[in-house]
Amino acid sequence: MRYRLLGPVEVWRDGQRVPVGGRKQRSLLAVLLLDAGRVVPPARLVRALWGERPPASARAQVHNHVSALRRDVDVRRVAEGYRLDVAEGALDLAEFDAAVAAARTAVAAGDDARAARLLGTCLGLWREPVLGGVTEELRGMAVPGLVERRLAALCDRIDAELRLGRHGDLLGELRGLVDEHPLDDRFPSRLVLALHRAGRQADALAAYDEHRRRRRDELGLDPSPALRDLHRAVLAFDPALDPPARPAAPAARVTGGTRQRAVLAALEARAGAVVPVERLVADLWGGDPPATARTMVQVYVSRLRRALSGSGTTITTEPGGYRLDAPPATAAGSAVPVPRQLPAKPRLFVGRTDELGTLTKIVERRADETMSVVVISGPGGIGKTWLAAQWAHQNLHRFPDGQLHVDLRGFDPVGEPVPPGVALRGFLDALGEPAAPADPAALFRSLTADRRMVVVIDNARDTEQVLRCCPAGPAAPCW
Repeated sequence: MRYRLLGPVEVWRDGQRVPVGGRKQRSLLAVLLLDAGRVVPPARLVRALWGERPPASARAQVHNHVSALRRDVDVRRVAEGYRLDVAEGALDLAEFDAAVAAARTAVAAGDDARAARLLGTCLGLWREPVLGGVTEELRGMAVPGLVERRLAALCDRIDAELRLGRHGDLLGELRGLVDEHPLDDRFPSRLVLALHRAGRQADALAAYDEHRRRRRDELGLDPSPALRDLHRAVLAFDPALDPPARPAAPAARVTGGTRQRAVLAALEARAGAVVPVERLVADLWGGDPPATARTMVQVYVSRLRRALSGSGTTITTEPGGYRLDAPPATAAGSAVPVPRQLPAKPRLFVGRTDELGTLTKIVERRADETMSVVVISGPGGIGKTWLAAQWAHQNLHRFPDGQLHVDLRGFDPVGEPVPPGVALRGFLDALGEPAAPADPAALFRSLTADRRMVVVIDNARDTEQVLRCCPAGPAAPCW
């Protein structure tokens, strides 16, 4: 059994979703999973289902809901309440917490690349809406704490990437986060630091001033002391704000298709623990795995062992699964820039469920292809860009090697379209190749050949503009 809380509450068995009754039954299951392995008293279940004004028959109804749930889930009745035990690797929230703990251990050992990768993978487990399908009473009790855990992990990931010198790649994402959380000091502080490190002191000071005005207008408060100290340090060009010096060491690169790299990401996220084969199968194929799925996983693991040979990272076969062990100094991180150029996630995006699902099916169907092009066409103003941006943000976990974006201005009424060569030079700069090569398209294909990336090409006028800007990496959608 596998359980999901970081999105709609779901139960999966053998790759198939198991129906879990109505809203109150799902809520009861969610409360037990939030405290998996611990006894949950009936009073807490009553509060999660009815809030502060339960009916007189509340406890009897809880008993009936538990009885119905037991048909599919092993809920145990104990003297003090109810308990649901969950196998290791079977609950997405526990997987998230384990990856965050592993990432913080990596940071303590000085391995920010591994930490950033682990945090990026576990943040990809989150879907919207968190705890979907439960009572409003339970959402009010549990969702704020879950969201705070996600934001803390997101800050940890951004901090690791800032220490890796990726401040330029983070600017677009940080601006989006500032818009999404306008009164939270954490994201403006990181935006100010990233702008300063990118040599844009005026923009850094402007970002601080805008946040300070917003806080004063809406809360009557100044920014936090830490953010005010950062502002003074930027004004003084304090060298303590410079990115930490890091030894230049060649990064271990693991090639292979989308599924092989997905196996590596799953093993790294649970480094030191056994990852069941069934979980890898579910991650790779969802609810419709092929008959040869277990054999294919074995093939991917064999290839990974050869690719990692001599790196200090090992993959061991264990009863029921595999375990990856990687010493911090040799973990499979990457010093290669990871661009994050997507436009900010649309804040008021609604609907388009069918279109988003179609895009996912197209990408999954072409998962083993070298590169796929998906065209979203239609009249101006119907939301093509927002649809592409929404899908890309929902699927960041599929593209750990970066996200690129360019507006080609193909139908700009006042300006000229952006030539493909200019767009490519922007991509190359984001990938750490600022020099002007003789053939930028060839260099771009070489740099993306073994990387899982998404490229959003907006407002293209014709096919020529698009094809020269497309990557060559495995399963790299080009929009």
